[in-house]
Amino acid sequence: MSLPDPDFESTLNQVSVEIEALQSALRAAIESVLPESTGARACGRALGLTRFLGWATWNLAYAPDVPAAIRSLPGVQGWKSILAALRKHGCPDGRLSNLEKAVASVTATFSRRKISVTLLRSIAVGGLDTERDAARMRSARRDARAAAEILHGVRANLNAVASIVGPPSSDGVVDLASLSLFAGLERLRPGPAWPIFRWSYHNREAGGVAPQRAPIEPGPNPPLVARLSSPGLDASELRLVEHSEHPTFEFLAPRPGRAGGLQAAFGEWTRRGSQISSTEPRADICMVVTIPTRTAILDLFLHRDVPLVGEAAAGLYAAPDPISVARMKSGDYQLIDSGRLPLEADATTPEGSGLPARWKSCDAAWRTLVDRGIRAMGGRPADFRHIRVEVPDPPLHGSVALRWRFQ
Repeated sequence: MSLPDPDFESTLNQVSVEIEALQSALRAAIESVLPESTGARACGRALGLTRFLGWATWNLAYAPDVPAAIRSLPGVQGWKSILAALRKHGCPDGRLSNLEKAVASVTATFSRRKISVTLLRSIAVGGLDTERDAARMRSARRDARAAAEILHGVRANLNAVASIVGPPSSDGVVDLASLSLFAGLERLRPGPAWPIFRWSYHNREAGGVAPQRAPIEPGPNPPLVARLSSPGLDASELRLVEHSEHPTFEFLAPRPGRAGGLQAAFGEWTRRGSQISSTEPRADICMVVTIPTRTAILDLFLHRDVPLVGEAAAGLYAAPDPISVARMKSGDYQLIDSGRLPLEADATTPEGSGLPARWKSCDAAWRTLVDRGIRAMGGRPADFRHIRVEVPDPPLHGSVALRWRFQ
């Protein structure tokens, strides 16, 4: 039986500090010779590097977290080419020296005998080495999801969640929309009501003005969007439990005769919901898996006026310690890097807002929900970038996340 590595936490902390220092030095070097708008695809051409090395250079500099950065790290020869290219293009000696020191520090750390290849893979979790590794992980998640369905007696075929981030105001505050669609909600046996959806929480003050939250469609039980949910949906199937901060919808059971289970759509938007901070150059959104679910889809629609530097990274996180969560104040929930789980899925940039073909039965509802969310904030679909991660059999009460850098 393998025992926990006593050096994991300290090594994770050390690697994180050194990777962030390397990223900072690399960004400073790149920005001294290339315009900010260069982007990953043009970086190699501008510096005279290979396409792959140019991509790795840019995405390492702007990776939104440590695992994504580690997966972009060049080898020894790659670093020689990068440093030579930066020197050739006029990178100041001071910035080049800082980068060389950061590269040497990371290289020395990674070459330490104590940091085994297995330990590094665990720190860079998400980068499964082979298709066999990925297949085993998918199988394990599938078995865990099936067990959760049996244990709890509830399930959903699909939970699709979208976060829409509007354009920043003059003081850096953005409007937000949150959408969620559950398909195939079923009961395997009688049981207590199961919470599936809560109104989102936003800090009381964002940019000095209290956020203003509203449903994207008026109705008797906002933010439930009745016309995109199963016809005739009522409180015997899905009930609203009032709460001062988090009104919650609980799933009871589909009425007899609902073939394929229940569909429920939710949509809300918040004016001045969050502030883009100059001290936190990256952001994340996440969906918490509230019911055993066969497929989770997380979409991010990012207004084109919100900077996106590098590529977004997808992550999967274990459920936090329940006692810690119980003690948290509303809005204090954060992703914990040490709780990151392996994930074989990557962030993608699909065309349009539609769901994958196998979800044809609820695709029209999802497209309409996204369109309503965008238009509720006064935008147009063409104004937004679309980023997606799809995760089969996500762990119950775990989180699927997308992270990105805006500077």
